[in-house]
Amino acid sequence: MQRFPPRSSLPRTIEIEKVPMFGTSWYERGFGYWVRRVLMVVIGAGILALIFAAFQGVYNGIRQDSAAGASIALIVQTVYSLAVIVFFAVRAKRRWHTRVTEPPRFRMPANPLAKVGYVVAQILQGVAIVVCFGLYAFLFLATLTPETIYDRPARLRMADLLRSRGL
Repeated sequence: MQRFPPRSSLPRTIEIEKVPMFGTSWYERGFGYWVRRVLMVVIGAGILALIFAAFQGVYNGIRQDSAAGASIALIVQTVYSLAVIVFFAVRAKRRWHTRVTEPPRFRMPANPLAKVGYVVAQILQGVAIVVCFGLYAFLFLATLTPETIYDRPARLRMADLLRSRGL
């Protein structure tokens, strides 16, 4: 991982960009940065435990009514969760070294049928996220990576900027 020059030696024209949840602490990875990283992991683990407990309660309720229904719910939960984790892990691996200049902008399709399909797909995806555990598990696993999905693009942009200025 590239080390940047200290803040004090940067020219005044270079501004350190603020990153969600880290501010500018990602630049030097000082004490404040690591406190925030530990808090992300601890809070993420707590949220994951609460969501897991809620899913466990729902599953136990289904199991009391129908053993077959509980088996089907568990299979759907497992398959969907694994699919989400694998999808986002592969996507993160492909984009890990990509230098993003700005976030992508979404444009609604012009075709009315496509608009309806998009809205229906978003509703189904929202229901699946609420009902299944996989996205929450992936987001927790993402907090355990050496560089988070928040500070990685900022580090790459800063490296390019410093390289272009010969620093």
